[in-house]
Amino acid sequence: MKFGSPARWWGLLYRRHTLAPVGIGLVAVALADRIAFFSVTGAALLLLGVLVLGLAATAPDAGGDHFVYPALLVGLAVMTALTTQVPAPHDPAVVLLTIGGAIAFYICTIVRALRPVRLYLAGALLIAAHAVVILKIPVPQHQDVWRFLNFGADALLKSQNPYTNYIGPDGQVIRLTYPPAAILLLAPFRVLLSDIRWAYIACEAAVVLLLPRLIRRAGAPVARWQEALILVPLVLPRAAQAFFVFSSQEWLLLALAVGALVLALDSRSLLSGLLVGLGIASKQYFVVFPVLYLLPTMRRRAVLIGVVVAVAITLPFVAWGPSAFVDHVFGNLTSAPDPDRLTIWAMLAHAGLPSGRAVSVALAVAGGVVALLLAWAGRRNLSTSLMACGLGLFAFTLGAAFAGYNYYVYGLVLVIWGLLIPAGGQGVDDRLIKSD
Repeated sequence: MKFGSPARWWGLLYRRHTLAPVGIGLVAVALADRIAFFSVTGAALLLLGVLVLGLAATAPDAGGDHFVYPALLVGLAVMTALTTQVPAPHDPAVVLLTIGGAIAFYICTIVRALRPVRLYLAGALLIAAHAVVILKIPVPQHQDVWRFLNFGADALLKSQNPYTNYIGPDGQVIRLTYPPAAILLLAPFRVLLSDIRWAYIACEAAVVLLLPRLIRRAGAPVARWQEALILVPLVLPRAAQAFFVFSSQEWLLLALAVGALVLALDSRSLLSGLLVGLGIASKQYFVVFPVLYLLPTMRRRAVLIGVVVAVAITLPFVAWGPSAFVDHVFGNLTSAPDPDRLTIWAMLAHAGLPSGRAVSVALAVAGGVVALLLAWAGRRNLSTSLMACGLGLFAFTLGAAFAGYNYYVYGLVLVIWGLLIPAGGQGVDDRLIKSD
């Protein structure tokens, strides 16, 4: 029996949508192991997953109906349901809504009349599973991000500087480490719904609603496999639910990023720039991930407007208390490496290899250099820019002294966005499509 030459097998395997599902699955399982806290299994799977995604980014895009993504969606949904730990192990509501979302996706595929609502019905059920976490855990215990985003909004609403030693309702000092736009955008949800995490529910919904438009504006129809891939970040085992306990704000950044991209492709530079500015002023790395990578796609005017908006939002808080602002927002840059995080430094430390401060600095520099090189290498079109952005964030985070599950999820979502757009679509020469 002839199996063909190794070169032939490699040719069959070295395809974007053959490698990408494997890479996504490996990263998803790596994050589920300990929510990106260090383990040998998590480290090995993460490195292998990033490598496979890197190969996928360079592989040819064969086109066609990639049936593996709907199967991946179902597999991850089942794994998410089986590994649910919040609000309780195997919580019935979370399990039913998560499995229900996957089942709804297939029912809507079988029933032709329901296909137009397939993405939205399945997405609504999966997002509802996250809302259950908020309802059943109204106050996540010992979660500093939840405290300083909620209580920071309280301080601002009381005309108090959230970057000073503000005492929260629980009697403890909060330490707000994010730029101010995060508080400004989340404050309405604190006022109206008493919890900033409801903003993340709205942002998940916004991303699901806007991604089909982004795909169409990039010159491609929205197929079943793309709808499944849009929903995959909602069923990352344990990690998808972690945003509603740890309260990290990456879904806010993703909503701002996709909104800015859609508006840029619609030639609405002013509104696109506004969202870019809000993103830059919401978290420190947004100016690089994704803004730097999207420079070939966005008009210069939109980027300049974004910088002006970010400065206009940030400067009043700097003037309010310069030393407190700098200490809170940039103080973590000097933190010692954490051996309990999924980073290259932690891997070296656990392996008993040299891992002093000099090694940590060298790894951080190397991660930054790789991220910059990837920004240059991925500039051909929107698809490669987005995948390079996600891979660049992986490299930067692996080289950093500190890494959280949210950084890796954010990077994975950006890679997924790049996969959604055909490699030949939306090149830099024809990137701006006029408004309807």
